[in-house]
Amino acid sequence: MNQAAPAEATKNLTRGLPSSGISGRAALKASLTAAALAAGGAVFFYAFWLVSRFEPLPPSGSAPTARLSREIASAEEKLKTDPENIELLTRAGELHFRAGPADYATAINELEEARDLGSLNPSIFYELGVMYQSEGLYPFALKEYDRYLRHFPHAADVAMRKAKLLFEAGRYEEASDEYADLLRDRPTDAMLKENLALSLWRAKKTDEAKQILSQLQDESRGHPEFARAEYFLGQMALEAKDYSGAEAAFENCRAAGGVPGPGVGPADLSRGLAKAYQGLKKYRDAVEQWKLVLASEPKDREAALAIRRYGRYLSRPERRQGRKKIHG
Repeated sequence: MNQAAPAEATKNLTRGLPSSGISGRAALKASLTAAALAAGGAVFFYAFWLVSRFEPLPPSGSAPTARLSREIASAEEKLKTDPENIELLTRAGELHFRAGPADYATAINELEEARDLGSLNPSIFYELGVMYQSEGLYPFALKEYDRYLRHFPHAADVAMRKAKLLFEAGRYEEASDEYADLLRDRPTDAMLKENLALSLWRAKKTDEAKQILSQLQDESRGHPEFARAEYFLGQMALEAKDYSGAEAAFENCRAAGGVPGPGVGPADLSRGLAKAYQGLKKYRDAVEQWKLVLASEPKDREAALAIRRYGRYLSRPERRQGRKKIHG
């Protein structure tokens, strides 16, 4: 990949944005999209949401407080007379960052400008990383998080952000390495174990993933993590066409109360059970589960087709049995 293209695209975000009929924020958004394409195309979306303990982002759509608005206005006024003041640019960028996603375009401009002028403030790396992540520009976000971690190698929240973005980018081997490093410092963290297992699974290291999830099962009986471990073990079994193993895992998950937490939709457990039952030719049970899927997601085409197909299949013996009674 041409490394010069993303670098140039990023540089262009900080100055010279077009002003013909569109706001600076809209122009930046267009530039961000172009930069994403230059960096390697559309963002890779993953099969399961990876749970990570991140510092909360500023709430989307929330208006800045009156005090923050006054501080922003003051910083902007000072910048009019001293536009290349590094400290002022950094301060203004941090304030716009704190104001939330609606101000990210301005914040990126100011912080990138401050860095170009020589700012050595490492908080810039974190804030730019968060904002690039928010815009879906994962390669740029990863670069900023790496810069921040060189200053603060034990910043676990930033390391977790990096691991999650690596997973989202399809860089599963690297994501698993990051989670393994984090787990060495927090060996009892169930969430890290789950994330490591999912990364290993997507990296085609299924045996290692199963081993971690099995350990998580033993350690978390009676807790929500147990049901999640069972669910993902069921998915792995389903992928391997081990329908008996999938059925057992999904049934254990259901008995434990289902799959709590993000990353698994309300219909996903029923979908997994339906596919396991189909593989075992338990079509009546499969149809019942597909009906639950359809009740939760009325537009689910896979569920509707399965109900139609197996519903017809199940009705045939009953019709034949009825004929025998009539003519017997």
